[in-house]
Amino acid sequence: MSKSNVNKTPKPLVSTTVRITNEQHDFIEELMRQMGMSKQKVLAFLLEEGVKVVKASIQADQDNSFLDSPFYLFNLSKSETLADEKIMLTKQIIASKDESWRGFIKNINAQRMVFMYTESKGVIAYGKTSGKPSTMQEYTYQELSNFQIIEHPVSVSEIRKILGVNLISSKMISPLVDGNKILNHITTVLHTCPKCGVQARGFNEIEELFGFRNMSNGISHQSWCRTCRRG
Repeated sequence: MSKSNVNKTPKPLVSTTVRITNEQHDFIEELMRQMGMSKQKVLAFLLEEGVKVVKASIQADQDNSFLDSPFYLFNLSKSETLADEKIMLTKQIIASKDESWRGFIKNINAQRMVFMYTESKGVIAYGKTSGKPSTMQEYTYQELSNFQIIEHPVSVSEIRKILGVNLISSKMISPLVDGNKILNHITTVLHTCPKCGVQARGFNEIEELFGFRNMSNGISHQSWCRTCRRG
């Protein structure tokens, strides 16, 4: 067993007391003889190795939780260039050449809903993962099915209100526990023309039948449908 891991620059120490079994005590005494080290250094070594194991286990649990999520927020603002953002929207894919995120894109399961998001506009598109990762030059990517571009994005302030949060993760990919709330907002919001009674459900249909307008507090749909406004 190597001593190199414990012969490092000393760090400030804190006193503590712990009771151990006779078996554990005998094991430590044997390690002291084998390693030619003091009890302090042997205990520090065992704690350090144990901490590594526990941290790795916690990280594995977090990774599994990440990959099991049914909804994700993909931050296009973290893409390398504006050209990357345009390519992803045009080709209907999520992609990255950042090594820390390529693995996540590769391992996200099929039929997971991904909301494509920018920090200036909010959610601008969404689609479902294929579960079949591919590579393109130095990029890892997954295609998205049932892909929809939202003509009038769900703004950052709206997302905060829908999810009941003050902050939105700035990571490239974030699991969303309540992602169904955003999907319901996009696909089920209903508006009825007060003049003729025509109805539109979902942002894209509202855009087609009613249109949107800029307000002082953000973007809102027109009250009357396009036909009634034309007279």
